Amino acid sequence: KAVVSTQSTGKVEELTEENTNLTNQIKDTAQKVEELTEENTNLTNQIRDTAQKVEELTEENTNLNNQIKDVTGQLDELEGDNDATVAALSDKLNGVEEHLNELERGSNMTLAALSDKLQEVEEQLGTEIGTVEEELTTLREEMTRRNSTVSIVSAEEGLREANCSKVC
Repeated sequence: KAVVSTQSTGKVEELTEENTNLTNQIKDTAQKVEELTEENTNLTNQIRDTAQKVEELTEENTNLNNQIKDVTGQLDELEGDNDATVAALSDKLNGVEEHLNELERGSNMTLAALSDKLQEVEEQLGTEIGTVEEELTTLREEMTRRNSTVSIVSAEEGLREANCSKVC
């Protein structure tokens, strides 16, 4: 019995030591589980925060996309309005150019008519100046003749008076 008891005591000691080792391993494992649970909780919180940020950024992205669509639509409208304005201004410009061309043609015709009229007036003035010069020459000749006649008549009268005073 003593051998069995010694063997039993050795076995109990061995089992007690193994139990202590297992208890220590359980404690270590429990501590690791606790640490991992805490780390898991932290990671879960980070995932939740990240998921919330992703959700906020997705909503912000959706809002920005909607704003981009609105601005793009407005730009398309403005481009259409701009195209219409450019076309209208182009039509007006063509009208103004046509009007300016008509004015130019009209002014060219007016200048040509004025030039013709000026030439006609110059020719008429030349003719009239020539006529006036001829008349002036004729008048000078007439005046010269009259002056000569007056001088002759005056001389004759002067002689008559001189003769009359001698005779009379």
